[in-house]
Amino acid sequence: MIFYPKDKQSISEYTLAVIASNNVYSYLLQQAFLIKNLGIEYKNMFVADIGLLEEQKKQLKSILGEKINFLEFDHKNFNTGFKTQSNEYRNIIDNRINFLRTLFLHDDVEKVVQLDADTAIIRNDFSMLDKKADMSLTVRPVTPWDHILGQFQVDYPNCGVIFWNNPKNCLRFIDAWERYKNNNPPKGGQYEQNYFLHACLEDEFKELKVQKIHCAYYNCYEKEWINEKTSILHYKGSSKKFGPGGGNFEQRSDYLNETVFNQKLRFNL
Repeated sequence: MIFYPKDKQSISEYTLAVIASNNVYSYLLQQAFLIKNLGIEYKNMFVADIGLLEEQKKQLKSILGEKINFLEFDHKNFNTGFKTQSNEYRNIIDNRINFLRTLFLHDDVEKVVQLDADTAIIRNDFSMLDKKADMSLTVRPVTPWDHILGQFQVDYPNCGVIFWNNPKNCLRFIDAWERYKNNNPPKGGQYEQNYFLHACLEDEFKELKVQKIHCAYYNCYEKEWINEKTSILHYKGSSKKFGPGGGNFEQRSDYLNETVFNQKLRFNL
C-alpha cells in the first residue's frame, strides 16, 4: 500500500481507548495532563476501568471533563506493584478484546486509537497516518527476544499503540483474536503480543487493509528514535535501562521526557 503523508493531519475524530488500573495510575495521570496542557486534538477518551480508585477517576475527570468516560469491567485488580506478563496482569489485560469490541459497536465511535496507559500523545502531527487503512500498526525491527512467530518478520507490531481507522471492518479480526486466546493457554512472556501475532496469521487479518508505521512516530520508547514528527511516547521500561523491575514511574518518564521537553517533566494540578 502506497501512502503519501498529509500535512496538518490530526486525530480529532478518534476515540482514545485506554485500559487502566491503580497499578498504572501515575502514567494515566501524566497522559491526561499532557493531553490537556499540550492542546491535543481528539474526540473523546474511554477508559476501561480494571481497578481505578474512585478518587483517581474524579481527578482524571477534573482534568479532561466530559471528554473522558469510564467503562466498568468484571475482572479488576486494585493492587499495585505487579509486573507485566504476571498472572495479575494477564487476568486484567484479557478485558482488552471485549473493551475494543464494545467501542467498535458504539454508535458515537468513528475511529479508535488503542493506547497503553503508559503512553502520552505529545503532538497533533499525524501526517504519517493513513486513515483509509482499516488498521495502522506501529512496528519495529524484530529482536532476538521477541516471540518465535515474529522472528521471520521485518516489521514487528507493538500492541501499545494501534489505530483502528475503520473499526467496523475489524470486528471479524477481533473475533479471531479472541478465538485464538480462548483456545490456547498462556505460554511465557509477551502474553498479549503472542495472541495478537497468532491472530495476524488468520484470514480475518489478511483481508484487511493494514498500514505499518515505525514506532518512532506513534509508539516511541527509545531516545534514539525521537524525531520532529514523534507524536506518541511509550514509557515502558527494561531492566537493562532501569535496573531490576524495569524502573519506577519517575525513571521511565524522565528517560523520554528529558529528550522531548528538555526537562524532567513533573505535573502540578
